[in-house]
Amino acid sequence: MANQQSLEKSKDEHRPLEYCLRKYLLLLAIMVATVTYAAGFNPPGGVWQNTEAGHLAGESIIRDTYYPRYLVFFYCNAAAFALSIVVIILILILAVVHEKKGLWISMIPLRVAMVLDLLGLVGAYAAGTSRGD
Repeated sequence: MANQQSLEKSKDEHRPLEYCLRKYLLLLAIMVATVTYAAGFNPPGGVWQNTEAGHLAGESIIRDTYYPRYLVFFYCNAAAFALSIVVIILILILAVVHEKKGLWISMIPLRVAMVLDLLGLVGAYAAGTSRGD
């Protein structure tokens, strides 16, 4: 009994932190994907309601009024969305490879994707909520 507990304890010591927190990281990645997807359809500042004065209904207002901010928002939001999908896939691959083969893969790509994902989300939020030009 004590030998089995020490064996399980030694297995837990060799697990990467990302594997232990995979449920929370997966939840975070799903939330980022949801937020960025919704922000893509409803950009900051809203959309034009009517086609008049050279604007088409449904186009982003910030695109016409603050184009540089729109570009930052658009690219950061798109990067955060894509990277959140990458994080979800990497976490699922990590779980499958460990459960089926008992192997550990490198956590560096997952860590890089998570950091870039959150930086993209922060960049999109900053560009979408700033009041300055």
